[in-house]
Amino acid sequence: YPEQRIKYILNDAKVNSIITQEHAGHIFKDHDIRLYLIESLNDYSTSISQKLPKVKDTDLAYVIYTSGSTGRPKGVPITHKNIIESTAGRLDFYDENPFAFLLMSSISFDSSKAGIFWTLCTGGNLIIAEKRIEQDIEQIASLIEKHKISHTLMLPSLYQIILENIDGKKLESLTTVMVAGEACPKSLCETHFKTKPNVALYNEYGPTEATVWCIAHKIQQGDLETEQIPIGKPVANAQIYILDSDRNSVPFGVLGEIYVGGPGLSNGYLNRSDLTGLAFVENPFNTNEKLYKTGDLGKYRNDGSIEFAGRIDQQIKIRGFRVELDEIENTINGQSSVQQGVVLVKQDLDKPQRLVAYIKPKGKFKEQELRRSLKQVLPDYMIPNSFVCVDEIPLLPNGKIDKKSLENIKDFSISSFNSEIKTPANEIEQKLLEIWQDILHVKSLSTTDNFFEIGGDSILSIQIIAKARKSGISIAPNQLFEHQTISELALFVNMINDKNDVNEEIITGNVHLTPIQKWFFDTHKKAPEFWNQIFTIRDLPKTIDSNTIKEITEHVITKHDALRSKFYFQDNIWHASILRPEEIEAFKVIHISNESTSNLDSIIQSSLNDIQESLSLEKGSLFKCIYFETGDISKNRLVLLSHHLIIDFVSWQIVLNNYLDTIFKGEFTHQVSKSDSIKTWGNYLLDFSNSDEIITEVDFWKQQTSAKNNFLDELKIQLPIYEKDVSTISVEIDKKTT
Repeated sequence: YPEQRIKYILNDAKVNSIITQEHAGHIFKDHDIRLYLIESLNDYSTSISQKLPKVKDTDLAYVIYTSGSTGRPKGVPITHKNIIESTAGRLDFYDENPFAFLLMSSISFDSSKAGIFWTLCTGGNLIIAEKRIEQDIEQIASLIEKHKISHTLMLPSLYQIILENIDGKKLESLTTVMVAGEACPKSLCETHFKTKPNVALYNEYGPTEATVWCIAHKIQQGDLETEQIPIGKPVANAQIYILDSDRNSVPFGVLGEIYVGGPGLSNGYLNRSDLTGLAFVENPFNTNEKLYKTGDLGKYRNDGSIEFAGRIDQQIKIRGFRVELDEIENTINGQSSVQQGVVLVKQDLDKPQRLVAYIKPKGKFKEQELRRSLKQVLPDYMIPNSFVCVDEIPLLPNGKIDKKSLENIKDFSISSFNSEIKTPANEIEQKLLEIWQDILHVKSLSTTDNFFEIGGDSILSIQIIAKARKSGISIAPNQLFEHQTISELALFVNMINDKNDVNEEIITGNVHLTPIQKWFFDTHKKAPEFWNQIFTIRDLPKTIDSNTIKEITEHVITKHDALRSKFYFQDNIWHASILRPEEIEAFKVIHISNESTSNLDSIIQSSLNDIQESLSLEKGSLFKCIYFETGDISKNRLVLLSHHLIIDFVSWQIVLNNYLDTIFKGEFTHQVSKSDSIKTWGNYLLDFSNSDEIITEVDFWKQQTSAKNNFLDELKIQLPIYEKDVSTISVEIDKKTT
């Protein structure tokens, strides 16, 4: 959220304490608020008894802020009773509780409460997804496969993309998928029953004021024969009424406004009695109770389930967030460059909704300046996708805005953003251009157009990434946010096909030391052979035997030349050489099946100590794969051991993937790619270090290291300094200083 919005929320809720992280601490520097930084909290001693507060069912559990028509967000307070009723309703409605729930949404979004409390209160595993994981559907699929996810809740548009682009085998653990936040299209249900017919699909509905949900429907094949997918019937003891403008019940098949009552209903808006009185009204059928006036239209089907029929006001849902168009319009109209602005929602067939702003400017219209101003006040999902400059806002005879006339005005043509259309400079740019044109429905497109300024949003970016991968281009989830034009993005993405495979022959013989290897020998003169790293894979499946691990080890050793390195001291300097694969003893089996379980760890540690002490830089074989055969007393264990001279953090990822792919897929596939050799890499670094680009900078960097005063003398520190006496202070430099 923009800092202005955060400041308003903190003041409105009278927040006096915040739990946050160091990287976000600067947001609160101007607030009189006590900060608890997670990184700085010490572990509490279990011996200290903590007196827990007494909580009444009427106490607040949380407050969530939603968009407000007045231009200010409004807080929805939810009590413990509200969330307990909501959670208990899931135990009654769903056939089974989650074994593992993949939590996709932020905790500041009320749908997250469904996964959090339902899962943890029934003993399931709550899997919390990383930030922006929705941009990488491959990563979502990997999490589902790795953690055997049984339940998840997501936007219908996101689920559609996953079904269309992910191998169904990765989703086999799923038993229940819930969609919410947007209308559920029939096209999604058709794709679901075609690809995942055995997975239960549910459509959920509910405003934040009714605690996550109040209506739900288990979607059946028969629903595909109807005009639209219903949102269902009341759940969690909710009381649902569909009423006309006089608050009388409407007959089946007749449109009316949806009203919600029951134990899940909030008491009103925080500090906003004016808005509370408008939205929380007296129940005409029970004057002792309140109903929430949702502003949603609906009608009963013959079977009693409810169909959603849109909004009767200016409120919409964009990417699952509830948005008041009035708030966006009020913010736009408050800008000095705008005389009048109107915001409408547009939606092409089977495409996500997008916001379009029609602007009558004061003087010359500068879209970039307007966007920057809006970003300081509104969240990203409330920034219009496109802006249309008009001479006059059309009016109807009664003086109201003629929205149909506005809708007929085309969005900005892309050429409006650039006076010059820049064409693709290479194959990657050409492919990206074709993908953008297809997803954004734009013909005239320049490689310098900004994705988010020409109608792109986070949902469309997922489609871009998925389609790019199908075309052989690997785009990381954050790259489209960091590099928002085709010409810039193309510099940072790779072609998937053969990007790691090279035609280089197996390397043997002498090679140059890399700069970091030379540094190592210059600084580690006493015992250079002792700098080993170990990675342990516990609980190997019994289906993986030692022969399979030996085969993958030999294959890895052959493909990755650096792992066959040896180092020898000659003429007062260290040299490096690459051995032939057959000269390497990398794999070793140790049988410990006759030992007791209690001695297992100590025996393994002792064996590893012996192996490490036997390593010799001159002999080579500095990479070891040790397979501990435990028989029936325990699961087998695998230990990968390597000297740091031949492996680093990035290399570990590659080597580990070679093993883990085999272990978890159950068979060895000979899929390890041949990458550039250590010789090629070393030669490149040598040439680069002797290039003018580097040499001309050397004097500058040498000057930076010459200090006038001796730092240690100035501090008068008594040497030696022990590690136990050292503490770390982390400092974050702001953007301006950087």
